[in-house]
Amino acid sequence: MITKGRRVYPDSENCLNLQPGDYGRDNDGIWLVRTPHKDIGECCINRWTITEHEDGTITAWPSIMIEGGPDGKYSWHGFLEKGMWREV
Repeated sequence: MITKGRRVYPDSENCLNLQPGDYGRDNDGIWLVRTPHKDIGECCINRWTITEHEDGTITAWPSIMIEGGPDGKYSWHGFLEKGMWREV
């Protein structure tokens, strides 16, 4: 499954307010993502290799694996490539 992501920029209080599929970097340079799965919260991806493209999209390497929701019962594994989420 492929989902188009959305780049979000910090508000006046340096908050990103991420919705499912969003990604962005706060004013402190910290990259945060929220996978397309609606029940999984945001995750810091600063330990990944991030390439920022001219159009503002990003690619994160390697794959992203996040667990979340009540008792960690939801998980998402896939890639964020040029702003597109690809689940594996």
